[in-house]
Amino acid sequence: MWLEELLKQKIIRPIDAGFARFIVPGAASPNEQSLLLLVVLVSVELGKKNACLDLNRIDINNPLDVGQAVVTLPDLNIALNQLDSYSCISDGGNNDVNTPLILHSNRLYLQRYWCYESQLALALRQKSASDSQIDFAQVSQWFEVLFADPVPAGEVDWQKMACATALLKRFCVITGGPGTGKTTTVTKLLALQVLLQRGSNSDSNSDKKQIIKLVTPTGKAAARLSESIKGAKSRLPIDADIIELIPDEASTIHRLLGVKPHSSEFIHHKDNRLHLDVLVVDEVSMVDLPMMAKLMAALPEHTKVILLGDKDQLASVEAGSVLGDICAGSGRDLCYSSALLADIESMTQMDISGHCDVSNEPSLSDSICLLQKSHRFDDKSGIGQLAKAVNRSDWFGVKHLRQQNVASLSFSDISPVDYKRMVEDSAHAYQPYLTMVEEEQLPELIIEQFNRFQLLCAVRKGDFGVSGLNDAIEKELVRIGLIDNRQLYYVGKPIMISQNDYALELFNGDIGIILKDQDSDQLKAWFIAPDGKPKSYYPNRLPSHDPVYAMTVHKSQGSEFEQVSMVLPPLNQVINNKVITKELIYTGITRAKTQFNLFSESKVLEMSIRQSTQRASGLAGLLYGG
Repeated sequence: MWLEELLKQKIIRPIDAGFARFIVPGAASPNEQSLLLLVVLVSVELGKKNACLDLNRIDINNPLDVGQAVVTLPDLNIALNQLDSYSCISDGGNNDVNTPLILHSNRLYLQRYWCYESQLALALRQKSASDSQIDFAQVSQWFEVLFADPVPAGEVDWQKMACATALLKRFCVITGGPGTGKTTTVTKLLALQVLLQRGSNSDSNSDKKQIIKLVTPTGKAAARLSESIKGAKSRLPIDADIIELIPDEASTIHRLLGVKPHSSEFIHHKDNRLHLDVLVVDEVSMVDLPMMAKLMAALPEHTKVILLGDKDQLASVEAGSVLGDICAGSGRDLCYSSALLADIESMTQMDISGHCDVSNEPSLSDSICLLQKSHRFDDKSGIGQLAKAVNRSDWFGVKHLRQQNVASLSFSDISPVDYKRMVEDSAHAYQPYLTMVEEEQLPELIIEQFNRFQLLCAVRKGDFGVSGLNDAIEKELVRIGLIDNRQLYYVGKPIMISQNDYALELFNGDIGIILKDQDSDQLKAWFIAPDGKPKSYYPNRLPSHDPVYAMTVHKSQGSEFEQVSMVLPPLNQVINNKVITKELIYTGITRAKTQFNLFSESKVLEMSIRQSTQRASGLAGLLYGG
């Protein structure tokens, strides 16, 4: 049968075939065979991280996109022409979600993912339609203090705009590229929230304290957010007692919701909601559709939600592209209602109507704030210019930068000579932290030094992937006498956690170093906790982990390094690869603060930046009526 042949050739996964057989048992007639293929396609799309199967995009002649026909498939048109007649499919209307598949706007969903998408859209629309009550005169005074620096004529202080919007709305998205000041903005926003609460308490003689929580998708991102907010707080021109009230300890979304062991569900949900007044979620581009739906369902109606992230980064590892869909709008980056603009002008004395589109009616677009000025990269910065060119799919701009010999950028091929140099350069870049290991310096200083450089890969396997390069760099470090890897765990070995362990408070993406404990003389794995303090574990207690001389670009999200090298596989390995896209390249580039080195064939780089991530989803349509 065709299904067994697809399995044999590994074109589909066992779970795809198993699910299809469960939904369409027997499948003897041409009608049933056609439906069986359609169900297989829905499962395959979910495996590709798509929330649904977009029926408008199906290639009837090659629905599995395998390049050439390897087996004779059923006639898919049979199923497509009679979707309304199948008992396993409904339209999801009137809360009719008792069928395993849902058809909506010519998209076919697994029931669970339709519920995630439709419930999340409803929660976001309701939250964005709800405004906060603000004393404009009082807030205007605080804006003058927090945003005292003058803005050049003709420019807009977009950070100020974002703070004003977030004060006015119960839902706000603050998005922008690296260095645009998302954390600085949200710290000022939290200061305004504290000042508002204190003013409210003094008026009502109430001592009620608002509950503010900061969360991220990973422990590593939580530690970075905590550190960034502490730094931003120290620069605020306000009284120390107000600064003290601004929260700066972030945790993970999983920990906020409360994990149930051996379950995908959480302690907090729509029937057992969280107790908090303001929620800030950072690195939202990493948050998948199911997680965002569960988070929003667990929030009280009055909770203000602020999402932070870069909409141009890679989408989440799992299904959906939530931040991209929320920011999709009506196809315009900046469009605000006249009512919102009037309120912002009254609060901030800024007229931005000439810098955006104006609509007569409020919409979710009122809640989207785009920070546009990078404070990390100036207009002449090579890294900033390269990131912008890649984001625009501007191959000519990239070629121009390659020819300019910009100090902060380097471009190399991946010939055997280049590959050898890449491995040697990476080993040399890791030498400073290994010297500190030999000198038995403090674990936190060693980890900080290790995190100054990282080699990023687009793929996991092969010589140009994480597995091959981790092995190659380790061998080079042995050759030059910097490590001794005769044991599985050796002094100086860097590792990355790949599985959450809530009991140990270790999370996917956490980076640690194997070091000798000075008290016991035994090897331990040392990590930095979100509070900035070192913590250690015996290696045999660690959850699943891998060496991390090299990591994937996906794993690097939420991190920054002084220097980054990134390698792309050769052309013969990426011809049909739809994962290596401009979003992946952009994300890799923007991990670097001062130096970015790319190892890639020119043709592969050109193909990659001209290819965008396309996630099938109906969320933007549900949010904006498309």
